[in-house]
Amino acid sequence: MAEISGGIEKKVRLLKPALPSGADIEALAVPPRDTVVAHRDDVRNWAQRQGETKQRLTEARNDLERDQKALERRMRDEGVVAPGVVEEARGYRDTLWELVKARYIARSEIPAEEAQAYAEALEDLPGSLEGAVEQADNIADRRFDKAQAAGELAVLALNIAGHETRIGQLEADEAALKAEGEQLDQAWHALWAEVPVEVRAPDAMLAWLEAHEDIVTLIGREREAQRQLDDSRREDREAIAQVHAALTQLGWDTEEIKADTLRVMVERADAYRREQEAKAEKIVETREAVRTANSEVARRQGELEKTEAERESWQADWAKAVAAIDLQGDDKPEVLSAQINVIDEMREHAATARDLRDKRIATIERDIAAFEQAVAEIAAELAPDLADSDADASVVELDRRREEALRLHQHGVTRGFRSA
Repeated sequence: MAEISGGIEKKVRLLKPALPSGADIEALAVPPRDTVVAHRDDVRNWAQRQGETKQRLTEARNDLERDQKALERRMRDEGVVAPGVVEEARGYRDTLWELVKARYIARSEIPAEEAQAYAEALEDLPGSLEGAVEQADNIADRRFDKAQAAGELAVLALNIAGHETRIGQLEADEAALKAEGEQLDQAWHALWAEVPVEVRAPDAMLAWLEAHEDIVTLIGREREAQRQLDDSRREDREAIAQVHAALTQLGWDTEEIKADTLRVMVERADAYRREQEAKAEKIVETREAVRTANSEVARRQGELEKTEAERESWQADWAKAVAAIDLQGDDKPEVLSAQINVIDEMREHAATARDLRDKRIATIERDIAAFEQAVAEIAAELAPDLADSDADASVVELDRRREEALRLHQHGVTRGFRSA
């Protein structure tokens, strides 16, 4: 809460422009942000157009001044008659001629405006007319002599006229922009008419508006935090009452815990709970130990009964086994053990004899039969005359014949080499 309140106060102090003291920030009828942004964009557009217009007007005036100076310089240096000077001189001549006709031919009254405008010429009207005629003729002659230069001056004069026209249009645009700026300024101040602050430029007021929104948000957070704090305090009071009542029911001294805070009460209750839990755990452990002991006794009793039954069964089997081998069941154990050992040795000898009979002798007989079969097959193929002979005799005869064949073959090979 203190942090939020401090943040609000700091932001209010930093508001530029500042609000008057005691202003209800949330109740301020500030313009919508979108409207302020739109106005700022309009002002920026207006300022851009105004700047461009001023720049074009400055350029046009500079162009006008440049061409005017060029015209004056050429007229002064080259003695060229400027465009319009001839017409001006002829106009002045014609006007004086009209005044001559009015005074000396028509004998009419010269209008007051003309009399005032041409008062100097009217003092010697014939002489003034003669001078005007002479001057108009001289100017016309000079223009004819400087025709090319006059043409160039005419171009300059046209450019000057164009600059003047352009300047007039730009000045009109500038005046229109000025009026538009005044309208924008009026509209801008109207937007902030309900807000008691010094209205500044749109960008500054946008920053002010954002700061105002932050302040309003913080005020809302402060209000919500205050509500939560009030709820928490109310819940604390209710919890204190409940804990107080519960501890009183458990026999605690009411006066002793009356002034305790909720934290102290909770600590007391927690200590009491741990004490009761410890007692309950002891009871549970004791009951569990009794149950385990009973289970162990029952298990051991079952094992004892099973062992007794197995012992009785073994004794019966022992008696039958001893009787089967013609031993006395009531002899001493060492006597019976020696007799049984002799029987076991006899069984091992008998097993060895059976193994010799079943495995070794049978294998030899099987090998002899295979040998006789192989000798019979070879004799049938190589020496049919030995088919009825004994296997051993057949092998000896076949070996002799093999040696004889090798000897004859070797003898034939040797003779072949000699004859070659």
